[in-house]
This record gives sequence, C-alpha cells and structure tokens, in this order.
Amino acid sequence: MPRCSRILLAGRLVAGALVTALVLTGGQVCGQQAAVPQGGDADANLLAPTLDGDPQKPPRFRMRQGNDENDSMLFGQPRRFRGVRASGAGSTGFDSTNGSLRRAGSEPNPGAIPKAAGTAPASPGKSPAKSKRRENRGKATNSEPVARDNARARPDPLPPDRTAAPESIPPKLLQPASGPLSARFRQFRPGAPPADPGDDIITVATVPPIFTPLPDPKPFDPLGIQAGAFLLRPAIEYSRGYDTNPARLGLPPIAGLWFNLYAPELLAASNWDRHEITAALRGSYMTFDTAHENDRPNVDGRINGRVDVTSLTRILLEGRFILATDYPGSPNIQANLAHFPIFMTLGGSVGIDQSFNRFDVTLKGGVDHTEYQQSVFNDGETLSNTDRNYNQYITSLRTSYDLSPELRPFIEVAVNERVHELPVDRFGLDRDSDGYSAKAGVSLSLARTLTGEFGAGYLNQMYRSPLLNLGGFAVDGALAWSATALTTVKLFASTATAESPLLLVSGVLTRQVGVQVDHAFRRWLVGTARFAVAHDIYGGSLRRDDRYVASASLSYLLTRDLWLKGEYRQEWEHSNVPGSNYVASIWLLGVRLQR
Repeated sequence: MPRCSRILLAGRLVAGALVTALVLTGGQVCGQQAAVPQGGDADANLLAPTLDGDPQKPPRFRMRQGNDENDSMLFGQPRRFRGVRASGAGSTGFDSTNGSLRRAGSEPNPGAIPKAAGTAPASPGKSPAKSKRRENRGKATNSEPVARDNARARPDPLPPDRTAAPESIPPKLLQPASGPLSARFRQFRPGAPPADPGDDIITVATVPPIFTPLPDPKPFDPLGIQAGAFLLRPAIEYSRGYDTNPARLGLPPIAGLWFNLYAPELLAASNWDRHEITAALRGSYMTFDTAHENDRPNVDGRINGRVDVTSLTRILLEGRFILATDYPGSPNIQANLAHFPIFMTLGGSVGIDQSFNRFDVTLKGGVDHTEYQQSVFNDGETLSNTDRNYNQYITSLRTSYDLSPELRPFIEVAVNERVHELPVDRFGLDRDSDGYSAKAGVSLSLARTLTGEFGAGYLNQMYRSPLLNLGGFAVDGALAWSATALTTVKLFASTATAESPLLLVSGVLTRQVGVQVDHAFRRWLVGTARFAVAHDIYGGSLRRDDRYVASASLSYLLTRDLWLKGEYRQEWEHSNVPGSNYVASIWLLGVRLQR
C-alpha cells in the first residue's frame, strides 16, 4: 500500500475514534448540565457563571410562596428572604462566603449554620411547614426537575401559625443619630397603617434639625432690662451744641452761645398674658454756658393701662405729665425775664372700650390741671401767673368699624370745659370757655407698608367773656410708610388750642404738619431728614406766625448700647408783626447710652 494511502487511512481512523468518544460521553455531559444543585429554588443560580438547571426550562424570578411576608414592616426590622448567601455562585468563580467552591452533590450554602439532627428551626411568626421547606431547600435530585417546579406551584399545606412562641425577641434597634428617619417609615405619621402587636418595637435616635437663626433685622436696637414682669429700656443722651440765636430775637443784639443738652429717657412695658401697662418718659434740659436766662427744661411722660374684663370689654386708663415753658420767641413771654416761667400739666383719664363683632365703641372721660410758676425779672421783681392756671374736663366718644384687618374707619367727637382758678385775669376778662371737636378718619395697618391713622374735622372753643371764638378745621394723625427695606417715611399732623395771657386775645390755634425720612446707609449708619411747619393763629388779633424747622442728622451705631449722633437744625419764623421774624442755626454733636 502506498505511503500516502496509509497516512489518509490513519487520519480517518483517529477522526472516527474521536467522534465515537464524543457520542459516548455526550449523555453524561448533558446530564451534568441538567443537574440542579440541592435547594429546589431555581433563582438561587441566576448569577452562576455555568448555568445549572434544565436548558429547556430556564429559571424564573421567584414568586411569593405565601402571605406571611409583610411589605409594611417597620423600618429597621431585618427582612427574611428565601435566598441564601452566595446563592448566585456557580461551580466556578468567586464565592462571597469565603469558602471552598461548590462541587456537584454538595450543599449550596456552605456559610449556613448547621442545625441539630431531628430539630426544626423556629422563627417568630413562621409555621413549622415553612421552616421545614427552608430546611429541605436545595435537596432536590437531578432526576426530579419537573417535580420541583410542580411543588413550587402548589399552595402551602398549612396556614402560617402566628401564635407560635418566638425563640427570642431581638433587642431594640437603635439607629445612629446621624441618620434621621424618612417620612415613609414613621410609624405615627398621618395615614400610617396600624402597628401589628406582634412586630418588634423599633427605637430610633434621631438628631433634631440644626436651626440656623435668621439675621437680626435690628442688630443695634437695645435689648432692655427685665425687671419682674416689666421690660425697661432706659437711655440718656448728652450733646454739646452751638446756637446762633438762643433767645429767638428778631432785632439785634443777637449773640450765639454754646450749650449742653441732657436728655434722659425711660420706656417700660408689661409682659402679662392679660391686661397691659406701658409707660414712656422723655425729658431734656438745655443749659447755656452764659446767659442762663435761656435755660429751659422739657418733660413729657405718659402711662397707659388696659384691663381686659372680657374678650370684648376693656377698661382704658391713662396718666399724663408735662413740664415745659413757652417756646423762645413766643409773644406770651415777657421781656427782661431772669428765666422762662415753667408750667406743669398733670392729668389722667379713664374709659371703657366695648366691641360688638366688627363694631367698636370707646367712651373716655378725663381731667387735666395746668399751673404756671411766677415770672421773675432781672431786677428781682416777680409777677404772678395764677390767672393762667386752669382745669380742663374732657369727654370723648369714638366709634370704629372693621372693614378689613387692614382698614378701620372711625368717627370721634369730644367736648371740653376750661375753668380758671381766678374768675377774671389781670385784664379783668373771664377766660373760662367750652369747646367741642369732631373728626373722621381711618386707621391703617398694611403690614410692612403703611401703618397709623389719620383724621380730619373741625374744632371750636367758645369763650364766655366778649372774646372771639377760636376754631377752624383740624387735622390729626401719624402715618409710617416703609418705602423700602432701608427707608422709612413718617408723616405727622396735629391741631390744638392753647390759652394766651395777651390782652383781648382769646387763645392760640396751632396747626402743625411735618415729614421725617430715615434711611440706613449701612446697618450701623442711619441718616434722618426732618421738616415741619407750624401755623399759629391768635384769636381776636391779626397776628399770624409761621414757624419752620428743617434738620438733618447722622447716627453712627457702635454697639447696641452706644451710639454717636450729629445734627444740624435750622429754625426760622415769618410773622406779620414787624420785628418778630428770626433765624437760628443749631449744631449738635453727642453720644447716646442705652440699655
């Protein structure tokens, strides 16, 4: 036989032998691939590198075997899954249990804790049948893949036994403080299902949210002093200044003077749940280096009380105290005085406020006593001012209606009677009088925009002697407008009648209006501009005076307790009486201490 033929014959024999070997061993390989590791649950091999199971029936996702699994378990309770550790490992590759690789016929869960022979594990809330199924998981043989699938589809032979005694209740879980509970797992949140008495109680330690305080909008305002149930805010200012016309003279000689200004202040308010007491006491004393006849004090004090009888009925109390002099340049001041005569007004009122739903009625009655010191002249002579002393009795009625929380219109009427200590004055005139006033207005309370009240009306003071009546239209009110977060505009107006000692002059009707603008260039730097005009009408006389005041000031806020202040003020008067016009300029530089 030729050599090439022998080589071809040998090749054919070798190929046939290989084919025969493959055919003989194919069934065994297929059988090995169809083998299912013990456990009876196909989803335990989903992640195996070498597929274990029947290729004709690939494994599926696990379905629920019963109703014993509660999806609404409390947060922190360990959930019991059917899979075991390293259930996705195959015959090769990584084993998360850190044990040896699985081999055919071995247990699929090398990390499982061995159980004692003849005993079944007991777990809280699980039936013995289910515990037995878990024990026998993974014990199906290679020849029963179809029986395993059919057994998984059959229902449990016994319902879960929830009355079985648990082995032991696990300790309460304590969540770390850095991990607050989500709203989904809060047991007592609104709409949460009722808790199962058999469930474990979870104790969770949470950290309260860290509160970041908002920046103080007024970091330089005083905090006050707490004294029992009252909050006190004392303050005092000292200013050094210069006045170009301290006596407000219209004719020479006019000489400027340096002066000191002391201005104490005390504000008080109660902290009671019911009732209320507030007090405001402001004063000043101006003393000049020379020409002490121009020294003068000024004190204005008020105390208000409210007694809440019921939620709709309140008793209103008020006390008033004024200590001052006639303003420099006034015609009521005599010439060649050693010092300005000081007058004092002391009074009070009591009232009741009753609410009828949106309708509110307030009735007040009060009395004020005004007394003047005698006039002392430079030559030592004195002149009594007893004829200027008088008592004033006032009764007022005010009604208002709440159209809205921001808008409240009102109507107010008042009557008064003035009775002097002496029947006639130094000129033989009886200055007793009766008066009345009526006005209508509105109270505004637009948050962060406009607050206050404003009214307009008419007043009249009627004298019993042959003196002309004194009256006219009246405007009263005070409004605060927050133009921006840094700028505030204040409008004010007032109308009042005062007594006069001049011959054949019944009194003085004074109307005053003004505006003040505060602007914060910085939180610690606040500028103020103010302008006011006052119009004086002397009843029974042709005299008319117009007084003007314009000022600009700057406050440097060092701390809550210490401010530096500077001010320039210009005052002037225009009168129809010759020689009564004047102009004065005032500079002030001072410090304010407050608490």
